[in-house]
Amino acid sequence: MNSTGSPRDSRPTQLLAATTRRLAAAGITSAAAEARALLASVVDGELILAPGLDADQRARLDDRIAERLAGAPLQHVLGVMPFCHLELISDARALIARPETELLAAAAITELQRLAELQRLAELQGPAASRSADDSLLAIDLGTGSGALALALVTSIDHLQVIAVDIDDDALALAADNVACYRDVLAERGSSVRLHRADLRDLHLADLAISAGAHIVVANPPYLPDGENPPSDVTRDPSRALFGGGADGMDLPRASLQTAARLLRPGGLALVEHHDSQGPAMRAAATAAGLIEPATHRDLAGRDRFASARARFTPEPISGKIEP
Repeated sequence: MNSTGSPRDSRPTQLLAATTRRLAAAGITSAAAEARALLASVVDGELILAPGLDADQRARLDDRIAERLAGAPLQHVLGVMPFCHLELISDARALIARPETELLAAAAITELQRLAELQRLAELQGPAASRSADDSLLAIDLGTGSGALALALVTSIDHLQVIAVDIDDDALALAADNVACYRDVLAERGSSVRLHRADLRDLHLADLAISAGAHIVVANPPYLPDGENPPSDVTRDPSRALFGGGADGMDLPRASLQTAARLLRPGGLALVEHHDSQGPAMRAAATAAGLIEPATHRDLAGRDRFASARARFTPEPISGKIEP
């Protein structure tokens, strides 16, 4: 007998209830939602309208339930993870993209939309004001991991170039797989993602073969303090993607701001995710790196979640400060 229900009853509604009970008994707090996601992954179409599962579907469902009960993250069991408007490949090669980071992505997209509108208005003034190749919008994603942030930006903005940087070969391979999934979307928008292997702590414009600085630098670096027990939902993420270095976990977040200061063009915006204890330290680090307008932004739970700061304007500032 299959563990998800009687062999005589393979109706999705019955299996949904049985799977929910099993997940809840194992202490999974979002048991109903996860049961629905697991069942939907083996059923074509709407669950309520689907016919009874065949033997192959039942076997795949049982295997996926067993993986989840063994502690595998739901995203790895399903092989996909949602992020912003995207569905990305998810596996053990890189950190699982999480909802908190979508707030940073939204702030970055808002900034890029603002810049794109400024460019459009400049072009309306005549050919002399049209953008050159050096003026094309450029974003850099430090520690790209799965490519989630880079893809959220590049699939939202026309004519955007993104350079996605990571030191880990496995992460870059996953990012390449995700970029390939959105190749047609990028072609339609006239946008691109270039993957680059490098240590974010020692990265300069010359390393990226670009003549002008970036309009925006985003980063979701490892930031857990040494010795902190990771939350239960991230224990299966690669440890190299979790700990930021140092007792306060600030080594890599601080380095992200220092590198952003080198890579940004005047007035360019840096957005860096961090631990909820690091808000004041990140503002201080931004100032120490020579950036201006440091600010802390909170997540939906009210916790400090990412920092913003700008490269100094020369000679005149352009309005567009992101308010905390």
